[in-house]
Amino acid sequence: VVSSYDKVPRDPKDWQFQGSDDGVTWTTLDTQSDQAFTQRVEMKSYTVASPAAYRHYRLNITANNGDSTFTDLAEFGLFASKPH
Repeated sequence: VVSSYDKVPRDPKDWQFQGSDDGVTWTTLDTQSDQAFTQRVEMKSYTVASPAAYRHYRLNITANNGDSTFTDLAEFGLFASKPH
């Protein structure tokens, strides 16, 4: 997750990373809360608590850091580690 160049109050703070095979029923794979970015365009990596393969993924942002009308992030990426 990469914070945007925009204002800190628009950064995502609480979210669930979710997966779905049908785009209707979602399974929560990881939950983060009280996240804060100390810099603009800062990348933070998170290890998924319950990794699994799905057809669809979403970042369900439930709160940001204070802006009640707008949430912003620069980038969201999925990376897998190669098995040894």
